[in-house]
Amino acid sequence: MKNVFGRTVLCRNMQVAFHFVDEYHLDCITLEGDQALRSGSLCGGYRDKSRSTILVYKNYTLLQKLLNETEEEVQKIKNEIKDIRDEMTQYTTDKQKLERKIMNAKSASEHVKSRKILLSDDLDGVKEVRAKKEKLQEQYHSTLEVLQARRTALESELNHEMTSHLSESEQMEVDQLNNDIRRLTEECKKLFSERLQLQYDRVLLLKNTFTKQHETLSETLENLKEDSICRSLDLTKMILESMSKDLDDIQEQLKDTEKAIQETKEEQMSVLDKLKSQKAEETKIQKEVDDYDKEIKLFAAKKNTLMIRIEECNESIAKLGPLPLQEQTRYQNMGTKQILKMLTGVNRKLKKFHKMNIQAECQYADLLNKDKNAKLKLESLEEGYNGILELLHVLETQKNDAVLFTFRQASENFSSMFKKLVPTGRAQLTMKTSENDVVRIEDVADVSTIKGVGISVSFDANGLEVHDMKETSGGEKSLLALTLIFALQKCSPVPFCVIDEVDSMLDGAYRPALAQLISELSKETQFIVTTHGHDIINYGDQFYGVKNINQISHVNIITKQEALEFMA
Repeated sequence: MKNVFGRTVLCRNMQVAFHFVDEYHLDCITLEGDQALRSGSLCGGYRDKSRSTILVYKNYTLLQKLLNETEEEVQKIKNEIKDIRDEMTQYTTDKQKLERKIMNAKSASEHVKSRKILLSDDLDGVKEVRAKKEKLQEQYHSTLEVLQARRTALESELNHEMTSHLSESEQMEVDQLNNDIRRLTEECKKLFSERLQLQYDRVLLLKNTFTKQHETLSETLENLKEDSICRSLDLTKMILESMSKDLDDIQEQLKDTEKAIQETKEEQMSVLDKLKSQKAEETKIQKEVDDYDKEIKLFAAKKNTLMIRIEECNESIAKLGPLPLQEQTRYQNMGTKQILKMLTGVNRKLKKFHKMNIQAECQYADLLNKDKNAKLKLESLEEGYNGILELLHVLETQKNDAVLFTFRQASENFSSMFKKLVPTGRAQLTMKTSENDVVRIEDVADVSTIKGVGISVSFDANGLEVHDMKETSGGEKSLLALTLIFALQKCSPVPFCVIDEVDSMLDGAYRPALAQLISELSKETQFIVTTHGHDIINYGDQFYGVKNINQISHVNIITKQEALEFMA
């Protein structure tokens, strides 16, 4: 990308493009696609017929009509949407009213249901009092069985052999058991308090009941007649005996319950004592586990120290270099003390050779290996260097061929163009070497020796050749410049070419030939020419006249006859 577009600039218009071409010698291109190259050629001038004003206006009218129809449809759809939204709002309002009615009905129904439930609860509350009292004893028995089961489990655990430490799951189970014990203790105390309160309330209720019945019976006895006193008295005695019996049963049950509660308390205290002893044992075990952890950490530190020492020994062994196999198997069956004793003696002897390099042989082998690798790399680099030199030679040859081919083509075009402009003359392009010698293109072998380009020209068949432009007149210089431009344009054709009064500096004899040459070249390239002469007008296809009206220039299409009259 950089090689292709590195010297191309994007400009707003052609004026800016001309400025960059003249000032910085860069290729420029506008947003419309017109090009201004640093070689002096211009490209562009394409007219897009699709941008015609009539077509644009026609398309604009159609689009405006379509836009109006679309806006009407959009407005119609908006009105329909508005009507639908109004209907939805009405439906939503009706729906909310119905929902409120349903909610009111539901609340009334729930109120009736709650009232019914309250009455049912009041009715069931009386029935549940007795059931709760009967269940209390069952709960105490079940609690006692649970505690006994846990006691058995704890005793079995105490009989097991203690391990050095508890696992994480066992520790979690112990914590859970402690929490359950505390919770059950609180529940037991709470239930015991509730039972005592209920027993007390029951005795009070029975006492009040018996008192009221006694008063009622006393009043009944006073109001009875003499003949019914005996029957009423017997009936009353039977009722009293029955109530006394019930009271005795209740008192016995109360005593049994209190006894069971007392036994439960004693068992609970026993379990708590065992739990305390278990916690003490657990604390002791935890302490032992901590001691073991400390010892393990000490052993780990010693292990790390020994591992570091082993690594140091391995490094020392590596520095000694590779050992023979027989030396490796020689010391395998020796004891540690014997090896250490031998090592001490060897170290004492090695102190005499502390100035010697014990790794010299290994280092020498390593250096030989590095030297071999360096030679291989050098050979590879030399091969790459030779390949690059060959590539540079090929590129230099291709460059010479391309330059010579281009110059030869330009020279041939220059000679042919000059022959058309000056039939009796001859001209060709020449090259100047470093010694400022003028040579022909056929005699050039290396383009690096070329330092410039010259022109060899003769305007008469019998005249002398001129090699210096200073020896030519102004008209001849203009003619040679036009010849060179047309020759280069022949080498690299462009879509169109704009020239401004190029015939004004030519001699009258060369103007018809120039007009004829432009006419021939216009078959492949469009020429736009400004002129004040009749010769070029005779070969023109389209004519434009510029007139100054009220100090304003106006360009109009005119005929060939009008152009000739305009020149006159």
